[in-house]
Amino acid sequence: RKLILCLLVLCLAFSLCGCDFFMADTAELLSPPALSDDFKEISDAINASAKQDYLMEYPQAGDYRSAVVQKDINGDGVNEAFAFYSTKDGETEIMNINAICYKDDSWKSVSVQSIVAAGVHRVEFCDLDQDGICEILVGWQIYSTSDMQLSVYSFKDNALTQMMISKYVHYVVCDLDENKTDDVLIINAGDTKQQNTASLYGFTDGSIIQMGR
Repeated sequence: RKLILCLLVLCLAFSLCGCDFFMADTAELLSPPALSDDFKEISDAINASAKQDYLMEYPQAGDYRSAVVQKDINGDGVNEAFAFYSTKDGETEIMNINAICYKDDSWKSVSVQSIVAAGVHRVEFCDLDQDGICEILVGWQIYSTSDMQLSVYSFKDNALTQMMISKYVHYVVCDLDENKTDDVLIINAGDTKQQNTASLYGFTDGSIIQMGR
């Protein structure tokens, strides 16, 4: 009888205070972490630049999996931020890369490039022209196909410029010709003849050209 009475008292105690206790713990666990000042300003810069509803896009492969990648691509000791998000143009989905720089004590959007695509596959940085400033390599997912599309952007004078675009199934950045400069090797699926191709692209005379196939 004493045991039953003790159990009833315990149940009553938990019924009166336990719910609030567990709800408080759960709410604390589920509450998102506060944004740092940098990421809040970067988010504000995206909002001001996009001027419409957008959805952040996360790379599906590679070393960079964040929708906002911070990287010091010019070696000046200050990170640049590159944000990836999608917007709509009617029924068409548009992928965007937004370059956001820290200047005058705040983050500001300085350049945007857009492309019709379904998502972001992969992001890489590589100094293809050996000028001390990395190029941005972005693999975009294409609708209804196993192929993807590689865009290579330069970022100079606060402007994103597309230097090349090519479909790919796989690609790798490597110094294939051993000239101490990285190139881009692109593998493509075959056509009706079922012939796969490997093409090597490198930087020559101010542009990226196909060097071999």
